[in-house]
Amino acid sequence: MTTLIEHRRAPRVDVQGRVEIEPRASNSRLAPAGRSTRKPALAASSVNLSEGGICVRLEEMLELHARVTLRMFVERAQKPLQCAGQVTWVVQRLDLRTTPPFLYDVGFRFLNPSGRLRHWVSRTGVGRRPAAGRAASGWLQPATVRGRGYAPSLEKESSARMPWHLVVRRGG
Repeated sequence: MTTLIEHRRAPRVDVQGRVEIEPRASNSRLAPAGRSTRKPALAASSVNLSEGGICVRLEEMLELHARVTLRMFVERAQKPLQCAGQVTWVVQRLDLRTTPPFLYDVGFRFLNPSGRLRHWVSRTGVGRRPAAGRAASGWLQPATVRGRGYAPSLEKESSARMPWHLVVRRGG
């Protein structure tokens, strides 16, 4: 299996938790001219976190650059961490479903994070940079769908025009 080198500006830490995303009424697709509509918060699960933002998994695609309110439920006894955010990227997950709901990984940039949020992010270990040349881990993981196992990998083919290929092997 081939390993990849992490080239992002801010290192990521895998986090698992509940996140609510509330689209802001100023987003054009949410508030038609002359009408004020409030869309309910979307439930999501977090995937990874950096100093500058968070990646979550959703069953709904959001528009690029849409502004939202993020609520991260990270501590049991306290109220959720809340921050304004902006959608910076959206990727539909490679999934074997043929009907909705489809899954999307959505990246959000934090806008003016509070001191409490910055403190929580620093406690997760995000600020520590990995050793130079350390491979990114955890993003290509085996999965089981309808009782059948699938194992993804990246493979390099030196003679091809597109040298990298995502290969998914199906198990018994």
